[in-house]
Amino acid sequence: MDSRCTKFWEDGQALVAAVSVPDAAAKMDTTQGKIFKELRTMSRFLQRNQSQRFSDAAQQKLVDCVGHYVGLGKQGGAMLPVAEATFQTVKDGLAMPFNVMGSKQKKRLLKWYNELIAIVGGDPDAAIAGEVEVVPSIEWSVMDIDEDGFLSLMQVETAETNESFQVKKNSAEYKRIKKALEDREVIVVTSGDDIEEIRVQDE
Repeated sequence: MDSRCTKFWEDGQALVAAVSVPDAAAKMDTTQGKIFKELRTMSRFLQRNQSQRFSDAAQQKLVDCVGHYVGLGKQGGAMLPVAEATFQTVKDGLAMPFNVMGSKQKKRLLKWYNELIAIVGGDPDAAIAGEVEVVPSIEWSVMDIDEDGFLSLMQVETAETNESFQVKKNSAEYKRIKKALEDREVIVVTSGDDIEEIRVQDE
């Protein structure tokens, strides 16, 4: 996953550089065609992998890559088609669950969304005001923790399960949870893709 996200970033750098070379105008149609294809591929990649947990590094590379194209699109003029294609990918990114795009990256995408909507001629009233919506906190009961630090979580009321959250292997939190699970209940509170709190019964 990380390697594919890095590849998107590297290809984005190369395409932006291709636009800046002296004879870029002569090859603009070809270069823009490659950019459109890359953006469509990125959107499909996100949609196909919505159930996966993207690492912070992978999210960073993807959003940095989108930033390459945002910069081009904001030039307007001949770059208007790039702005339109990038705008769609930004919208797709904002629609992703927090295991794919965390709050930090969604804030960057939100900023670009509001900048690009003015360029592509969208409805100004569709601009998203303020920050990304507040994500509610959720309490989970910890059922188990594996050797890599991934937690097996369950909501008692709904029986919903989740295995996407992780604490650093052999960290203080890891050891605390591992030991407590021997004879006590452990609760974690999550918000979006972050663990906000760890509570151990009778501690």
